[in-house]
Amino acid sequence: MKARLGSIDLGSSSLHLWIVDLADGGRTQVHLGRAGLRLVRRWAADGPAIDPAVAAKALDAIDAMVAQCRALACDHIQIAATAAVREAQDHVGFCSQVLDRTGVSVRVLSGDDEARVSFLGVVDRLTTAPGPSLVFDLGGGSTELILGDRDSVRWLRSLPLGHLRCTQAIAPLPDPPGPESTARLRALVDETLAPSVASLAAHPWERLVGVSGTVWTLSRVVEGAQGRPQPQGRAAPRVLLSELRDLRTRLETLPRRKLADLAGMDRRRCDSFYAGVVVVEVLMDALGCHTLWTTEGGVREGLVADFERSQTP
Repeated sequence: MKARLGSIDLGSSSLHLWIVDLADGGRTQVHLGRAGLRLVRRWAADGPAIDPAVAAKALDAIDAMVAQCRALACDHIQIAATAAVREAQDHVGFCSQVLDRTGVSVRVLSGDDEARVSFLGVVDRLTTAPGPSLVFDLGGGSTELILGDRDSVRWLRSLPLGHLRCTQAIAPLPDPPGPESTARLRALVDETLAPSVASLAAHPWERLVGVSGTVWTLSRVVEGAQGRPQPQGRAAPRVLLSELRDLRTRLETLPRRKLADLAGMDRRRCDSFYAGVVVVEVLMDALGCHTLWTTEGGVREGLVADFERSQTP
């Protein structure tokens, strides 16, 4: 198969465009774009609402991305949405606006679909694992847990534990957060994780693998805190639970204005970084896991892999 694909990912934290040339020999990147728009500002109990002003900006950004795809002669254009749109009170209306504006329909991924697609974006990088891996993708609105290997997905869950959602769940967050905020967040994450951790007991795995921009930032900040050289790739190869605890303890007493000064920090993630660190720490604790491996991949790459599979006879 030879084709040029324009793939747009409507995430909770930002919108991503990836244009790639697909051929039997692999993929060649043509263009990579990003719009830092949060589709959801508040995760209400009856579902998040997409702010009209943000929706207008998002429509402009999506329209520009589709125009970029057409200008670069894409043979196929796909738009997919994750937790923020999936759970939004008026996601049908928003998706209709995207279709009217661009002529491209939005594929709204279910939680299981998001987990499966995320795993597809990672699976080719799991070749060094001695056995099945447990992959987690920490997004803004949800966290996907997927157990599998190159041959199959054996177990998966999508949980409402995104770093943005968790930050808002314990709002207003003190500055600095303090150990009391950690205790509140730990209780929330523990309760949400418990059924999945119990279910996983029947499914052995060898390695915990984390993906997403927040996991990448976490690994970079740990490297900086430990005084190690910053890695050349997207993330350090592994993070120890003890290092993560040290970082979380430091964050509890660090004023918000100082977060951007941390070596390796992505300034765009400062306001929800602390919650992301706690989510990962609690997950590792609950699983009895002392080492987190990191890798590239996730929903963006998985959407392209899923498209390739759909085109295979």
